[in-house]
Amino acid sequence: MLALSLAFGLRAYTRASAAVRWEPEHQAVVVSVWPKGQEWMARVYRAALSQAPVRDRLREGQGPHPMVVTILPPRYGMKGMYYTLPTDAHADGRDGLMGVDPERSAEPVEVVFSRAEKPHRTNLSMAEALDADVRLTPLVVVDVDHRRGEATRVRIALPRNAWGPGVIMPVL
Repeated sequence: MLALSLAFGLRAYTRASAAVRWEPEHQAVVVSVWPKGQEWMARVYRAALSQAPVRDRLREGQGPHPMVVTILPPRYGMKGMYYTLPTDAHADGRDGLMGVDPERSAEPVEVVFSRAEKPHRTNLSMAEALDADVRLTPLVVVDVDHRRGEATRVRIALPRNAWGPGVIMPVL
């Protein structure tokens, strides 16, 4: 019981200290794995969203569900938690689990757009998008040059993470 209480306490602390940006006009919650400010997150998000293939894919896949948009730093080692690509080996260079500070790297960040869903629910509010029981279905991954504020590559993700289509991975 103590372990469970500790786990929920740690999750609450992580969620309270995470870099989160609400984008209600797009029904999206933007989360940066590497702590960044609101302006930086907005610039990266808007650069990714500026691509027509991204907007088209989101129109196809979002439906009535909010989006969770996760910004992954360069060389992030746990990409499989967030997405899988059709021929994906996640072969990009990695420095470790948490990647490297984007400000110390000229490499792009990855912006993962995912549909947030809960089992047995047809509708989900933005406020619920970061709940522990939310399943994220990845739709599209966009590489963004955060220094110039422009997208450099768009890839369509499989509707699953590395562990399968039905596996729930907590956002925070």
